[in-house]
Amino acid sequence: KRTNALFSIQFDLIFKTPINGDDLILGNDFDSKLRLPPGSNLALSIVKYFIDPGLEADISSERPWAFGPALSSVNIIKSTPIQNSDGNQDLIQHPESFPTIEIPVIESLKSTSMSFTQEAVRRKWFLTKSNRKAFDFAMNSQMYSFDFFNGYLDFNKFALKLPGWGNLNVMPFWDGQPLRYILKTRDGTLVAVVVFELFEKTENGI
Repeated sequence: KRTNALFSIQFDLIFKTPINGDDLILGNDFDSKLRLPPGSNLALSIVKYFIDPGLEADISSERPWAFGPALSSVNIIKSTPIQNSDGNQDLIQHPESFPTIEIPVIESLKSTSMSFTQEAVRRKWFLTKSNRKAFDFAMNSQMYSFDFFNGYLDFNKFALKLPGWGNLNVMPFWDGQPLRYILKTRDGTLVAVVVFELFEKTENGI
């Protein structure tokens, strides 16, 4: 259930190749060095402590990045069996729309009998590498619905809001680079990408 969410990124995925739970990561990367505001390292520490403890990042490099395991970073993960009565993998029963999903569940977890009926329990469990490695995303038989959201990045005001850090207007530090949310494997295979790109308004309004 979303609480104070300022944006939401959603994926419906059917994996055609085997993917281990430790191999799937979600995050951001950039093509060139960022213009970082003062206190950026403190802000990153706040994010890792309060928001996403599984996050790993290098925001000061020539090609900055920040990624965390999808199983512990994504807010809601739901799996729905594919309805495949005639052998056609394209015939699926779409899960209920995200606004009606209140309890995230991952069905048929391997190597454990635990039932993850609460977001916090599932995310904490998969912070442990061995737990992620014990889980494999089913190939061709399940549709996985991911809903990633938070109340810390405000696209309407171009502001970053972090606990104990206040609001930061990011526009003075924007250098024209798009913001990419990337779902990929650790070896670099892309699964899904969402790109937010700003365009400066001209005198003609374009």
